[in-house]
Amino acid sequence: MAEPTIRRADEPVTVTVDGAVATPTTTDRIPGPVAEMLERSSPVRGADHVTVHSGDGLFTASIPLDVVRVASLGDDGRLTITDAPTRCWLVKDVRRLEVTVGSRPDSLPAEERAKL
Repeated sequence: MAEPTIRRADEPVTVTVDGAVATPTTTDRIPGPVAEMLERSSPVRGADHVTVHSGDGLFTASIPLDVVRVASLGDDGRLTITDAPTRCWLVKDVRRLEVTVGSRPDSLPAEERAKL
């Protein structure tokens, strides 16, 4: 699991799209559809999932690329997916979209894991 990210209050909030892409990009996080960010980075042939990372580095969800393409970010940076099969896909404070070939393990903070 990644180390928690510490961000100064006056730093802009960004989203990085990287991994299995032709052109990794970092842009300001603005509410709206995620598709444009993904297309700007040009996922490579065979890419079929996106691991969505929270800003604190403690939470990830591996979601099919086709689902993320129709998702959007809310004002608070939460990933919004219509009819998501699990609330775990509704990642809060999205900061990174890691395009992958194949799915990756999801992570849950220890306190959430304890609730299962």
